[in-house]
Amino acid sequence: LKGYGEYKNVVSGEYTAFFAIDCAEYHRLGDLTEKFCTHKNTYNLDHHVSNSGYAKTNYVFDSAANCENTYKLINLLGVKIDSDIANALATGLVTDTGNFRHKNLTAETLLNCRRSAKMVQFLILQLKIAAEKITAPTSARISKVLPDAFLWNCRNL
Repeated sequence: LKGYGEYKNVVSGEYTAFFAIDCAEYHRLGDLTEKFCTHKNTYNLDHHVSNSGYAKTNYVFDSAANCENTYKLINLLGVKIDSDIANALATGLVTDTGNFRHKNLTAETLLNCRRSAKMVQFLILQLKIAAEKITAPTSARISKVLPDAFLWNCRNL
């Protein structure tokens, strides 16, 4: 994801606002808990039903993935979804739903994704990456047991 390498879990200086994203309880903010709880402008964007609404402004709705709420908020704000945003949303959708295996997955989850062509493109890419990661260990284990000639034939069918 773009910008991932630039992320730091350190707060220095003054900020006009603090955002807690995909965090059901304020104590899960770790070292940032005190700064968050004492700041006058705090925002909470989350999808967990257990969220206590600990921020000054809470945008919390039960959904399979928090990026569903993020997507809705982005649309409310009129932000154009570019490739970077679409990739982040697709990544969040895949990871937060456990590759679409969690029981709270709904049709709305997929409909939100379908509304953005860019998001669909990145979702397909994320699913391919997930499939490779899931099958890679299996292939490695099989190759230790089966002869190379058999595996070569299977790969080239």
